[in-house]
Amino acid sequence: MKSIVGLAQNLGAQVDFDRPNATGLDFSAKTRMSGTDLPDGTEVRKGVVDAVKGFVRSRGGNGRPDLDAAYERVSRVGRTPLGVCPGSDTYGIIYLKDVIKPGIRDRFDQLRKMGIRTIMLTGDNRITASVIADEADVDDFIAEATPEDKIEYSAVSASAQTRRFAHHRYRKKWSF
Repeated sequence: MKSIVGLAQNLGAQVDFDRPNATGLDFSAKTRMSGTDLPDGTEVRKGVVDAVKGFVRSRGGNGRPDLDAAYERVSRVGRTPLGVCPGSDTYGIIYLKDVIKPGIRDRFDQLRKMGIRTIMLTGDNRITASVIADEADVDDFIAEATPEDKIEYSAVSASAQTRRFAHHRYRKKWSF
């Protein structure tokens, strides 16, 4: 949340709370949010829009009717929308933009020429992931993946690669 407070201040917002006595909460894959608990009891959260909407409802709020439209609009241009709320009130959405490294499309083409498919594993929503996958020219993507999902997929994929490699080596060794 410190980065959001800093951004708000850089954009001219007045940030008036007791920062030294506020408690920061790191992002968690379980809650899909991070935040700050202020000394006056206010719980400020930032995170995956559905998680923030659930948090707002759990505090007795209803959210903003325009939040889903903003989420959709931001996602369709390849940004990662994050909801922001203080307690039961929803402020709105901020977004992050992944930067595609220069030359990555050429590197993926080289991998494809070697028979290797590219798969993007991301925590982004399906809409955002689809746009980023197109920008990066990956062969496939898995969206809304948790860190555990990524580890599991990587382990399964590595195991499959090892089996394919071993099978390929075996055939070469014994072919006449």
